[in-house]
Amino acid sequence: MKHAAISLLFWCVTMVAAFADGGLVIARAAANGESIVIFASPVPLRAGPVDFSVLITDEKGAARTEGMVRLEIEAPAEAGEELLPPCCRIEPPASFQSLAMLPGAGGNQLLYESRARLPGSGEWNARLIRTTSDGKTVETRFQFAVNPPAHGLATAWPVVFLPVAALAFLVLHHQAVRKR
Repeated sequence: MKHAAISLLFWCVTMVAAFADGGLVIARAAANGESIVIFASPVPLRAGPVDFSVLITDEKGAARTEGMVRLEIEAPAEAGEELLPPCCRIEPPASFQSLAMLPGAGGNQLLYESRARLPGSGEWNARLIRTTSDGKTVETRFQFAVNPPAHGLATAWPVVFLPVAALAFLVLHHQAVRKR
């Protein structure tokens, strides 16, 4: 019983970092009989590295991955200088970015995916441009809110906590085996 409790505790602690694809839904739209859902991760959305995912389905709910998708994002004019995460300090990202969204880039073959580095917080403007395989272009405009970057242990806790948790698990396991 004790081993099961320890194993369950270890499993729960290590599974904190395992999430599903997608993230937070930041926009939904319907155009030409298709439904478009745009996701962003991390949750909550913060300045720094961000994964964008797009799911396009037809009227029957089947995923559509043919054609090309481009996401254009533009920083708010009032975005001030913020303490950027380390990934953005070396090479500051642009306030306007045009991202080619690739189907299955993150492993999920149903989503178009791309990554960006957002340099600041505020209400960002975005435009999703989809060119279908028959040459039609569908454009969707939306806004999404970005929070200031997280600092300190808020960003580094997995790196600090998971080795400590693994070490604690090994000590508990060693003690449990020794008592046998």
